Amino acid sequence: ADGAGGEGFDNAAETLFISPIHAEKYLEAAKNALEYGMGDPRARSRFIVDPSDKLTPDQAARKTLDAFLPRAYRRTIAVGETDRPMRLFAAARQRGESYDNAILLALQSVLISPQFLFRIERPAPSHDMRPIDSHAMASRLSYWLWGSMPDDELLNLAAMDKLRDPAVLDAQIVRLLKSEKSREFAESFVEQWLGTRELGRDIKPDKTLFPAY
Repeated sequence: ADGAGGEGFDNAAETLFISPIHAEKYLEAAKNALEYGMGDPRARSRFIVDPSDKLTPDQAARKTLDAFLPRAYRRTIAVGETDRPMRLFAAARQRGESYDNAILLALQSVLISPQFLFRIERPAPSHDMRPIDSHAMASRLSYWLWGSMPDDELLNLAAMDKLRDPAVLDAQIVRLLKSEKSREFAESFVEQWLGTRELGRDIKPDKTLFPAY
């Protein structure tokens, strides 16, 4: 678990950091998640492109990463951004690793990248105010109201730069608030705010004094 800030909130940016043990756990979690997904045929087909007669292993790996990185980084990918994980894939293949092991290593590197672990926005070129880009807006909306990454609809609207339209933005806020995910986020926020998450877990009220609880 990440450490909480002085106010008791989990996502106070100025108090969050990655310790060596955190880095190891993130690496382990990325590997476990990918292996679990690759072991299920339906899940695998959603994020792994396998080599065929038509695709070489390198081509299949490139297609896999081209589809995976925009979801992981929650934005469009700049030219050359897939090159680094592709180099890891190529190095693993040169060592004699199977396609699965090599693509696992490449995807694992994506899931421990700062671009995945942190919500990074482009720095302002000056002190003047400027509107944030659509992908940053999509992330702000989803992490604010859902406590999670943007879904396909938000990402698609961001790619089309439609979140600058006030009517589209309002409609998306309403859609996110109507989702069950917003209830989960609200409950989590209140638990952090009022410090009630320990009730029933670390702090158990006296059954005699509080039978209703």
